[in-house]
Amino acid sequence: LKPSCLKQRRSISVDWTPPREMDISVPTGIYGMAIAEPAVLDRKLDGNFIYCVELVRALGMLCLSYIVSGLFMHQLWEMNERNGMSNCSGKLLPLELGCVFLFEVRMMADVRKSFSILTLLWAAPDAARTPEVRMEVCKGTLLPMKYRPAAGDSPKAGAVMVREENKEVGGSGRLEGLVARLTRMRRGSDRGSFRDDSRSLWKLEGLSCTYRLWCTLTIGLPKLALDVALAYLGGVYIVQTGSDEEMLTNSLAMVFIAETDELLYMAFTSDVMRQSLETMRAVTVDMGNKKRLATWFACSFLYPFVTVLAALEVIHRTRSVHCPGFTMSWEPFVDTAHSFVHEVRKAW
Repeated sequence: LKPSCLKQRRSISVDWTPPREMDISVPTGIYGMAIAEPAVLDRKLDGNFIYCVELVRALGMLCLSYIVSGLFMHQLWEMNERNGMSNCSGKLLPLELGCVFLFEVRMMADVRKSFSILTLLWAAPDAARTPEVRMEVCKGTLLPMKYRPAAGDSPKAGAVMVREENKEVGGSGRLEGLVARLTRMRRGSDRGSFRDDSRSLWKLEGLSCTYRLWCTLTIGLPKLALDVALAYLGGVYIVQTGSDEEMLTNSLAMVFIAETDELLYMAFTSDVMRQSLETMRAVTVDMGNKKRLATWFACSFLYPFVTVLAALEVIHRTRSVHCPGFTMSWEPFVDTAHSFVHEVRKAW
């Protein structure tokens, strides 16, 4: 290699620094839509009708998700109180631990999603740059007027409609935008070419303190409470199952209840709005070594430990209430292992 190339490589290696930031994306689903859509609605672009309808729809979808989840959990609580333990022998203890553990893993993912929503609301930047103006924004309305217009170097976009401009003709509006699209399609410039769509993404910026508090009280904390309640009630319902076939079926039923919000989101949200939410610009937060170490410790040790502890606690508490003489032992696990080895030898 030439000395100049070596000097260039050496300078690049010295100047390069590892990233100290992390992107927190808005979660896709009803909860993410309830946070992002009211923040990007624009009366001038979307129109008064779409503006009002989308506000009602976002709030209505959120309330519908809460109502459906609450109805299922109320029914689970009644069935748990009515049924009780139908098998106190302990033969199904290994299967119980496996099913309850996997269900708690599924619910841990939702709990982490709730924490991500709370972190997102805390770390989302506002439109102000100085502390003085930032305090004025926090004292503003639910969505301050500083946030309504998009940035000066990006096209203005609402939740449903966008401003279409024809730079070649020099006009603006829907007619000029239609002519521009037809011209580009005729030239074939959009086919197989790379377009920078980052300028037209939804951006979660300029949120007032009132709106952050509103989303925390109506979205973040209620979702966290529902996830914890479903993790407990669903685990108890799985433990109280009398046979192995019903236990596997009930485990899948609990997962179905946990995914009702995703079903509602996929069924009643347009493809364009789903794409806008999925490609929404992430919120960047600073990640020093202390935060990286805390995140690594939580994901590698804390979350698995809490999940295993929750599964054992649900099984122990449920069996202690309905089976007074129950004690956790290794005998059911040893019997299951011997039975498995015997079946394998028999098959060979």
